[in-house]
Amino acid sequence: MSVAGMCLGAALRIKDKDQKALAWSYLIASFVGGVTEPGLYGLAIRYKRPFIGMMVGGFCGGLYAGMTAITAYVMVPVANFLSLTTYVGGQINNLVNGVISGTIAFVVAAIATYSIGIESKTNKQSNEQIKLVEA
Repeated sequence: MSVAGMCLGAALRIKDKDQKALAWSYLIASFVGGVTEPGLYGLAIRYKRPFIGMMVGGFCGGLYAGMTAITAYVMVPVANFLSLTTYVGGQINNLVNGVISGTIAFVVAAIATYSIGIESKTNKQSNEQIKLVEA
């Protein structure tokens, strides 16, 4: 859930229209399809700062999950919003706390990524390429 939150924070922060459109598509791919690699490689590794926001969100969601001692009853192979059904079983508090921990991870990652910002690497690279061409 923190990868999807990172994608949301980056999509709201990025200025370039093409990169913004990609960030929105990464959000849909990770939240609906459970495919987190586009967000990881397209945003987190490319810009580096969103990776920090994603880690902060995952830490906060995991911290809440550990403090409330939730139990996963089924291993779900995808990491989308349907993976929250892994907490169904036992008491209803387990499911509620699982949903809360996923929500915390999503929201905190989005806020942290938006707050930290996006490093404008593309501008630095294009300026370096212009200097090389002029020389």
